[in-house]
Amino acid sequence: MKFMMYRVNSNSKLFSNPRSEYNTVCNVVDNEEFDSITRVALLKFEFEKDKSRLPFNKIIFCFISYSFLLIIALLKGTGHIRSIIGITTCSPIYWAIYLSYLPISVIITYIVGRLVYEEYNYRLEIGYPYHPSDIKWNKDIIMKYPIYALSAGILSGLLGIGGGLILGPLLLDLGVHPVVTTATSNFMVVFISSSTTLQYILSGMMNFNYGLVCTLLSTFGSFVGTYVIQKYLERTKKHSILVFILAGVLAISTIFIPLHTITQMSKQIGKGQNIWNFHNPC
Repeated sequence: MKFMMYRVNSNSKLFSNPRSEYNTVCNVVDNEEFDSITRVALLKFEFEKDKSRLPFNKIIFCFISYSFLLIIALLKGTGHIRSIIGITTCSPIYWAIYLSYLPISVIITYIVGRLVYEEYNYRLEIGYPYHPSDIKWNKDIIMKYPIYALSAGILSGLLGIGGGLILGPLLLDLGVHPVVTTATSNFMVVFISSSTTLQYILSGMMNFNYGLVCTLLSTFGSFVGTYVIQKYLERTKKHSILVFILAGVLAISTIFIPLHTITQMSKQIGKGQNIWNFHNPC
């Protein structure tokens, strides 16, 4: 049989492009005749990829998106920093550049969604042993997940809250394991928070003294929290604690954010300010 030409070499990668090899094999033989050695080799290749703590082929899309955001901010300029190409604020070309990030992000999301969907289905075909809590990628999830991420970004920018506060419950709703939810939220918050901070810096709205103190304290708190929760999970194996902590944070936020907003609105009304008056975006 043709597929028997493929040799397994434990000291080197079996295929330069294992998916194309897999498709070639499937075109030659039926699934019942699929060579078990070839399947094991394909699975081994996937396992080796999963060993990487920083999958560059996936993280690169985050940096591409981030780079476009920075380039657009520099091109259009802000009220604090002039455009590097001399664009006038609120001119037609200003708004064209400002809104250009929307189609760019849609294109990047489509590419990433398609890659994830194809990888998931490919692994299913070769018998990859997914964990029960892994996301079952389908077209509905592919459409829902970007909406979740967009909502987290918008609310983070509008309200100044951490994106993880929104992403955590949304990932749990997708059936993701609590530990994976925490790690994923923390990773995504790096890009969400830093991109929002970048916009404030370029707009001249950042109080660096206040920001520096908050950054140092929150970074220290993050290390302490991560260390404590890891030790607790290693000792007890009770991952549900993450869900309860998240629920507690949401409950506290639900109480204090409206109270803080009402207090600030009352102060503004007391000073005779019109709280419903929108400023000119230009």
